[in-house]
Amino acid sequence: MSSPSPRLLPSQPHLLEKRASRKNGEAAQCLGAIVESSEDAIIGESLDDIITSLNAGAERMFGYTREEVIGRSISILHSEVDSEERGAILELIQQGRSAKHFETKRQRKYGTHIDVSVSVSPVLAAWR
Repeated sequence: MSSPSPRLLPSQPHLLEKRASRKNGEAAQCLGAIVESSEDAIIGESLDDIITSLNAGAERMFGYTREEVIGRSISILHSEVDSEERGAILELIQQGRSAKHFETKRQRKYGTHIDVSVSVSPVLAAWR
């Protein structure tokens, strides 16, 4: 008795693309949920220093709501003394490089300063 030969199905690339798109969408939603539920403050900003997004951890750490800061300059979180630091970070990001784990200070909504460890990375996919 011979085993049945495998059945070949006609190629249906549109179904494969649809499945891949759905899986990518699910992965993006999962990643978004991870970022949102993180205790770490995660802030998105544009190359011209405008806050584009932040997670709940950032809201708790800095005391601002999303509505208060999205569209505003990231400088609201910086003290007056770190403009040189800010320029160096921006230069790295514009080159597509990261600034990893450096200690600095940031300013909360009502002016108090906090010690933070910061990592800054470009989101390269957004540049393509």
